Amino acid sequence: MKKPGSYLFKENEFSSKIFFAGMAVIMVVSWFLLKKFILGYYFWQEKIHDGGLLHYIYIAVSVLNLWFVSERCRNKSLFRMITAGLTPVAVVMSLRWFFLGFAAAKILLTIMAAYTLFIVFQMIRGVRKKKKARIIGAGLNNILSVLTLVSMVGMAGYCLTGMDLADAPLTGSVNSDVVSDDGRSWNLNKETLKLWKENIYTELSDEEKKSLFQDTVNLECRYWGIDPVKLEVETYDSEALMGYYVDEYYVISIRKEMFDMPRDEVMNTLLHETHHAYVHKAVQSVDWDDKEIEKNKELRVYKDLQLYKQGIENYVSADEDPDLYYNNPIEVAAREYAEEWTWKYMEYIDSI
Repeated sequence: MKKPGSYLFKENEFSSKIFFAGMAVIMVVSWFLLKKFILGYYFWQEKIHDGGLLHYIYIAVSVLNLWFVSERCRNKSLFRMITAGLTPVAVVMSLRWFFLGFAAAKILLTIMAAYTLFIVFQMIRGVRKKKKARIIGAGLNNILSVLTLVSMVGMAGYCLTGMDLADAPLTGSVNSDVVSDDGRSWNLNKETLKLWKENIYTELSDEEKKSLFQDTVNLECRYWGIDPVKLEVETYDSEALMGYYVDEYYVISIRKEMFDMPRDEVMNTLLHETHHAYVHKAVQSVDWDDKEIEKNKELRVYKDLQLYKQGIENYVSADEDPDLYYNNPIEVAAREYAEEWTWKYMEYIDSI
């Protein structure tokens, strides 16, 4: 009787027969299961990118694996089929790990690039000596085999240290069951807000601070009547940029240095960016094509929303035009709100 291990790791009639189809199924299932989480968007420096590049990389690695691995793999075992099928998503996860700035990911990519160059050089030498098809095919298969190994290590690294999951909430997480009459819910969330007190805040780890920042954003979102916005912490090239909101992905990004900045500056940025999220949702709540809106156009609320709409449509960054950026209605409103309520938050927090 054969051992289960030999059935999994050694080629047999069954594994050889389903090798190609099995890889294809694993790739397609992985695509649908993880495309929103892994392929949805990623951060690169201070900008959020959609997952287009990662989609193309996934497709390219999938095609190469289906083509060369299925044709030239010497051991068409179930284990090789599974690893080859998972290689595309593992490659993408390794790249996400790289985009998050982990040194180990850069080392892995450097090793892979060096090996690829070595094999390409060997392939060129082989082609000059003829036997083109065999040498090229074997070379690409070797590259894909090493890519599988490296990407599996990268995937493990990403899952252990770099996943874009929300941190586990602290004991003072935002109360989602009851709301006070003023909508602020401060008294109902004292345990969360206490963490902002100077003597407690300075002792928090970066992960605990990020969790506190997310809880504070959630608290503001509840006040504004919008869904919680996901918070990300990122490394920026820009020295001036503190944070930004991207409505397409419903994400707020703040710079990594926030962990070491004074509490009031951090609070100001969180309130500022959450206000942007509210303004976008408020503008989207109006059907601007509705002819009946003309009857209410003199109402103050519609005038404000019209200004915000124009601000969103004509938005320019501070790098492009500092004056237009500073005077943009949505920036003016967010700046005024954050300045007023940062002081009120701090006053309340210090009184707890």
